[in-house]
Amino acid sequence: MGAPRPLRVAVLIDHRPNHPGEVGGLAGTWEQVSRAAEGREELDLTLFFLGDRTCSERPAPNLGRVLIRPALGTERIPFLSSIPTHTDLAPVHPGLLHRLQGFDLIHTTEAFYAFARTGLWASRLRGVPLVNSIQTDIIAWARIYTPGILSRILPPWAARWLLGSYRLLERQERSMERKLGRYMRACSAVLISHERDLNRLRRLAPRTPAYFLRRGIDLERFNPGRKDRDLLLRRFGIPGTRRLILFVGRLDQVKGVMIAAQVVKALCEEGLEVHLLAVGNGSQAHQVASLLKDRATLTGNLPHQELGWIYASSDLLLFPSEAEVWPNVVAEARACGLPVLACLEGARHVMLGDGQDGLLLKGRDLENWVRCSRELLLNPLLLEEMGKRARQHAQTIYPSWKKVLEEDILPVWLGAAGGSLPPSPAFSTQS
Repeated sequence: MGAPRPLRVAVLIDHRPNHPGEVGGLAGTWEQVSRAAEGREELDLTLFFLGDRTCSERPAPNLGRVLIRPALGTERIPFLSSIPTHTDLAPVHPGLLHRLQGFDLIHTTEAFYAFARTGLWASRLRGVPLVNSIQTDIIAWARIYTPGILSRILPPWAARWLLGSYRLLERQERSMERKLGRYMRACSAVLISHERDLNRLRRLAPRTPAYFLRRGIDLERFNPGRKDRDLLLRRFGIPGTRRLILFVGRLDQVKGVMIAAQVVKALCEEGLEVHLLAVGNGSQAHQVASLLKDRATLTGNLPHQELGWIYASSDLLLFPSEAEVWPNVVAEARACGLPVLACLEGARHVMLGDGQDGLLLKGRDLENWVRCSRELLLNPLLLEEMGKRARQHAQTIYPSWKKVLEEDILPVWLGAAGGSLPPSPAFSTQS
């Protein structure tokens, strides 16, 4: 009797794959899961990404990787050119639909764009289960970016009327929630990482089972032992007298990089020797450089393997993002023993806060961010204790990517494909 046939799973990721060495975000999560799946006899996994041209490869006997050229890519639409991550707005993607043959299960990673709609069509046409994971707060992103888009395509009076009297943002959110609810109700199961998404799911699709999806971390790569302050100062030309405030992520309004820049500006005006090290690219990079001049170093995107020693060699991470599903940056910083000052809504589910491993602040009130940053930077012993507790806690709660696959993802896939899902657990955060 031959070995059982492996479960064939297609994961649809409506982002471009990360550049070599780059990791994080939606694409990075699934690339890590794919590496953890390599060699598993019970699973044949294919990742579908957006790409400049359609092509495919088999990086391992049980792993596939397919790039799909967008049918109606947002990068072709001038007034959408500034959005942080481009996608495909086509109602359905015929080429992708054709390629979704022979799979036992389809997993989508959003609910609004071409990949998600095509995955739903394929699931219905071929009678295979559909699983979804909520990994980006697209509704929050739409609320943040819509005013800027309107300002580029409409006269000021029209944009003001739509945002004011017409209450476009509220109408848009209700419409998107209705679409999300319809999509969730069509799924066999949904993987979530934030209590906000669980509450929304219970309201919009109460009968759809929900399961918790964690993120893995390499505790060897992200380790306080990788600290090399002298190398950091030499490489980026930063005076040794300055305390280092670190920002990692897209330099844009969603991630809140200007809050970090304004904090550093205010502290410098008070006479504190501080410096902003901003790792990443984005639409507000020029504003940061103009505001801080020689008090900021903008590195651009760096290979992921370099981030560990940069976290470990800094004094404080600022993370002012409110629209997060799972902030990998916060988890990596904590694993490196770096205290974190973060938005409550963006990071409360991945850190302790309350002065244990950093602080969680409600909203983006600049005066509050400046005050808390000042208090922490002026108390190096407190920062050191916070860093130790952050590392200790990270070691107890952050799993490997192998465990994420085996404990969070595979049981749901196997259960959905076999018609017998595991019990839907009560939601709990890692922290």
